[in-house]
Amino acid sequence: MFVITGPYYDPQVAPHYAGQVRVPDALYKLVFDPGTGKSWVYWTANANVRKPERLSYAELVQRTGIHYFPSLP
Repeated sequence: MFVITGPYYDPQVAPHYAGQVRVPDALYKLVFDPGTGKSWVYWTANANVRKPERLSYAELVQRTGIHYFPSLP
C-alpha cells in the first residue's frame, strides 16, 4: 500500500494565513494498492465537516493537476 497525504490550495480562492503559514483549502489522502491496482481518495475541505468525500484517482488528478502514479489511468 502507498498512502500520499497532501494539502490543496485552491488557485481561485484568496490565500488564508495563520500567522505566516498558509492554510490549505482542503486536505486529501490517496491510497493505492499495487497488488490489486485499486486506488481511492479521501478529500475534505479544511472546515468543520462530518465526513470526507470519496474521490477516484482521476478526480484527484483533475482537481490537483498532479499525476501521482503515471501508470494509473
